[in-house]
Amino acid sequence: IEKAKEIQKKFNLNELLSEIIANRNIGTDEDIRIFLNPTRKDFYNPFLFKDMDLAVDRIIKAINSNEKVTIYGDYDVDGITSTTVLKKFLEDIHYTGFFNFDIKYSEKDNTFRVFEINVRQGRSNYYVTGAGYNLAKYIVEDYIYNKEHEYKIVDNVNLWTVIPIGIAYKYVGEKYVKEIKKLKKEGKFVNPLFYKGDNKILRTAALVKSQLRHYGNYKKYLKKADIKVIKGENQALLSVADALILASGTVALEAALYQTPMIIAYRGPWLFYFIYLIVRCIKKVSLPNIITGKNIVPEIIQGQVNVQNISYEIEKILYDTEYKAQYVKQLSEVKTLLSDKNSAEEVAKEINTLLTL
Repeated sequence: IEKAKEIQKKFNLNELLSEIIANRNIGTDEDIRIFLNPTRKDFYNPFLFKDMDLAVDRIIKAINSNEKVTIYGDYDVDGITSTTVLKKFLEDIHYTGFFNFDIKYSEKDNTFRVFEINVRQGRSNYYVTGAGYNLAKYIVEDYIYNKEHEYKIVDNVNLWTVIPIGIAYKYVGEKYVKEIKKLKKEGKFVNPLFYKGDNKILRTAALVKSQLRHYGNYKKYLKKADIKVIKGENQALLSVADALILASGTVALEAALYQTPMIIAYRGPWLFYFIYLIVRCIKKVSLPNIITGKNIVPEIIQGQVNVQNISYEIEKILYDTEYKAQYVKQLSEVKTLLSDKNSAEEVAKEINTLLTL
């Protein structure tokens, strides 16, 4: 803690960044300078990677031969950032690539927003396959066999589920039950976990066991509760809720952007929690707190998770009007810090600036 405070004072940094530097044992002033403001001359030589020369030669050959190149990056911050830079570079030389992105509709202002871009085919993309358009097949035909395909907008309706349909019949609204039964009767439903190309006995048995367990879990947690289960309406719920009880994750950031007060309650295996305590580089859990560097969102973690603590924090939001008003005001800082611009484009511009120094 003392080291973090010293770094914070010396380099005029916020508390969060100072803790990260201290926990990573970045010692000398020069090392801290490189961490905060790296230049191209501070980068490691990329040819330290084994066979990097072979990879470069192959890409050059592809460019000279007018071959298509797929950009594949991981879904985390480093992956999407590096992918964005590479994508901009390939666009500058008039190249083409492949990626998919998630669009969500906001009930609050009736607009569509791009939430995430991934250069991979996620499991939820199987919804499109279920609608009769196999994305993996098209990618192979395009990039491997150079087969041209016409531009298509897929708007076929089908049911995509990873839980037994019997549970859906019992726990979703009557309107959706009728629609589900109609789609099932027409054969327009799919569960991506069950795939005829991967139906070995042990795997199938494990999947069946997992599916049956859902019945017990839903019955256990919802049998006596006067709770209406709503699926697939996340944005609408976030925008109209008075308060939220969440596990830490992206949804906390989404709730902050809607300025909806929330609490974070999360408990996992104690072994994993002790490992987290040892390796963590920041002391905050929820994204709104991490982004602002403040303790805006109450975080109830591990041993603190109990009915009394959760009830106390949620009731304070619901019934203490002064506290709630201040809470909502603080959440607006998250949106201000993130801005309403295209984050991927902003990152790409910043990195491009550094690369041209």
